[in-house]
Amino acid sequence: MSEHADQILPHGRVLRYPFWERLNHWIAAFSYIYLLLTGLAFWSPWLFSIAVLLGGGQISRTLHPWVGLFFFYAVARMYGYWAPQMKNTEVDKQWWRSISHYVQNEDDKMPPAGRYNAGQKVLFWSFFYAAIVLLLTGIVLWFPEWISWNLRWLRYLSVFLHPVAALFTIANFLIHIYMSVFAERGAFGSVIRGDVTLHFAKRYHPGWYEEIVRRANAPRKMTPNYDARIRRAEVLSTTYPFAAEILAFYRRICVIQQKLSKEIHSVLDRQSRLPAAIGTLREQMDLELVLPFAKQALSDVVPGSPEPLALYIKEFLRGSAERWQCHCNDT
Repeated sequence: MSEHADQILPHGRVLRYPFWERLNHWIAAFSYIYLLLTGLAFWSPWLFSIAVLLGGGQISRTLHPWVGLFFFYAVARMYGYWAPQMKNTEVDKQWWRSISHYVQNEDDKMPPAGRYNAGQKVLFWSFFYAAIVLLLTGIVLWFPEWISWNLRWLRYLSVFLHPVAALFTIANFLIHIYMSVFAERGAFGSVIRGDVTLHFAKRYHPGWYEEIVRRANAPRKMTPNYDARIRRAEVLSTTYPFAAEILAFYRRICVIQQKLSKEIHSVLDRQSRLPAAIGTLREQMDLELVLPFAKQALSDVVPGSPEPLALYIKEFLRGSAERWQCHCNDT
């Protein structure tokens, strides 16, 4: 089964981050940590020993911009994954007005945050825009010889903005670590395993929890793809000639099912008598509507059927409507 966010898992858990989101997160995390350490080494002579531990100043200087490209790529992927969920809502405004309760861990007094609360959204956007600043200024500092003398102010501006944006992300990084490890217990594990408990969702993100429960309880309508089944039968009969006869019969059954489905849905739509989404299939079946179509469908099955089946259907169809209904009720 493929992973998708908000997927209910066994033992009271829910998938929060699918595999590719987790992988991308750790690419961003490890590349950022390397950039953080080498950047601090370049920023202050007192911290240059960090570069020595990472292979020396020249190697760190060479690798730093390349790792920066990896980091920005991961940030861009994060934007694709999560930006649609980071839009400001009315609940977010209420969240900021209740920030004092959040600081004191009074979760019951907070508005029902969705998959991400307002603070997490601000953290996301601040990281994203800071990463853009780091990329643009980093390119200028990577290739200073490409900047003409008339545009030297770009170098000066980059020399100032690059460390400012870096220090800003460091502050965000520390907040991110604290929030994921201490403030929301279980959040750190979610980017390793991918899942959280339903209790976690209900406590820290009640709006998201309600959405999960509502989606899980929503009726699911399954619509068979008869055209695909018919095409598949035709392909298989060509590939496996020895099974052509049974596949031709299967194809005929699919055609009849498709016709029957369209006819029944047409009647249901006209009469607004949609079947209930609860109970068993038998409880949802309206024999009064199905009976005329089912008898015609069985008649269509007879040509080309194996002889025993054809004889049984013919004998069955000779019975009255009452016999047919009794048979359906008893089986």
